[in-house]
Amino acid sequence: MYQMYMPLAKLFYEHINDKIAKKQFNNSQNKFDFSVFENYVTDQLLQMTTDKTLGYEGEANVGYSVLKCLKDLKMPMTDVFKQKLDRQYSRYRITGKTEDFCQRFFGYGAMHVENLVQMAEAYQNSVQEQGQALIDEKTLNLLPIVKELTSQQQFSSEQIAEFEQKLQASGVDLSQMCDSMEKGLKESFTESLNGQVQATVDALQADSSKLKVLDGQDFNLVIHSSNTPEEFLENSGQDYHQMLSTSLIDNKNIRAYQSANVKFAFYEKINPENLLSAYSRDASTDFSDEGVISSFSNPDYLPLEEFKNKTRKGEGLSGYSEIMLTGQENIRPDAIVCYDKITEREQNLADQYNLDIILIETDRYKEMLKPDYLKEQTAEGNIE
Repeated sequence: MYQMYMPLAKLFYEHINDKIAKKQFNNSQNKFDFSVFENYVTDQLLQMTTDKTLGYEGEANVGYSVLKCLKDLKMPMTDVFKQKLDRQYSRYRITGKTEDFCQRFFGYGAMHVENLVQMAEAYQNSVQEQGQALIDEKTLNLLPIVKELTSQQQFSSEQIAEFEQKLQASGVDLSQMCDSMEKGLKESFTESLNGQVQATVDALQADSSKLKVLDGQDFNLVIHSSNTPEEFLENSGQDYHQMLSTSLIDNKNIRAYQSANVKFAFYEKINPENLLSAYSRDASTDFSDEGVISSFSNPDYLPLEEFKNKTRKGEGLSGYSEIMLTGQENIRPDAIVCYDKITEREQNLADQYNLDIILIETDRYKEMLKPDYLKEQTAEGNIE
């Protein structure tokens, strides 16, 4: 989750390097003044991160998230900055606030910790009948305590001391717990998604024709809808490598964001590290001026069948899934997906960019949920 703040951290890193290059941390003897550098960096970091939030985390300070990004960038001063943050949030002993406590021990706001516990419990409840293990036993035993901690915003000093004792006695590295659980949930979801999509891709590629027809067989595809397909294919005009919004469509649901636009399918497997989030509904995503995601809701890292069933229950803006990918520079689609007919524009794009065309005959799927525009065309008799 902290990597959502990497654009912000990179901007700050570049800002500091620029000031160093201009010798703005030098003293009157033109020598580097470490104390001035230290004070400036830590003060700027604290100020910068205090008002940066991640959607539903409300007023949570994201200093630890930015700190982790800066460590990845190997920026100096990260240890000093961590000490400052630790001192700042040690106030939990006095305030009894859950927010302060979660920041100090987990490195995330209370809302994110609560959301993650909910995600972990939802996944465990889904797979427990199969006896699958995703979260280690120590962490699993800790979740009820964390859930109780996040059940209210403030506790007495005695209660806070009791939570601290239980958590520290668990043997779990609390500072890594959130990232570790999220990593496991992502990897499990991605493995399942890749498995089902790859089965469809293998079946499609068994046919050497550039026209692939789905007319009754089960399928799963990851698609991206674009109203500027030429720009997307040329990878120009927009920063597609920063974030790409895709949807999972299947033989029971082909609703997707802006599904009336040109739809592209990808044959390549998704790397878990490139999965930003997965939602069984619209994610209502938005970005700040710094390129940091500023609208966030609880991801659905569920077994894939449950993920798809949850999507099918959605209506309107919740009627399709949104799988957000990042860090996949120069990502290129492999096919154009068409419903019932191939337009001249789609054919021209496929020919120009050497793409397959996947034609889905929707009338062969009686249980399929369709986007509104397609249902209207069918009702008007424009699709036979």
